Amino acid sequence: PGKYYAGMIKANRELLDQYLQLHDHTWDEVMSRMYVANMRDFTVWLHEESATMFHQFVYVGTDFEADMASVAADPIVRYWWSFCEPCQEPLHWRGPPPSQ
Repeated sequence: PGKYYAGMIKANRELLDQYLQLHDHTWDEVMSRMYVANMRDFTVWLHEESATMFHQFVYVGTDFEADMASVAADPIVRYWWSFCEPCQEPLHWRGPPPSQ
């Protein structure tokens, strides 16, 4: 049981290798925070031709907003995001990047 969530983002082709390395070796602290926030089976796929990254995860908690806020407030997650953000070309990114 749980609810599936999914999203997509364009990858910066010049930094694609860096982005793949970051996700192939996601920091233990980031993975732990996601687990505590009731996120399971986080999976990322790359469509190489379009440099589009697709992701999904299963949420098994009862307060999605609070759990996602706890992830976004975590200083280690935010620091990890600061390495990921230059590798991304979001479709609808308004304001400062999430790491800030």
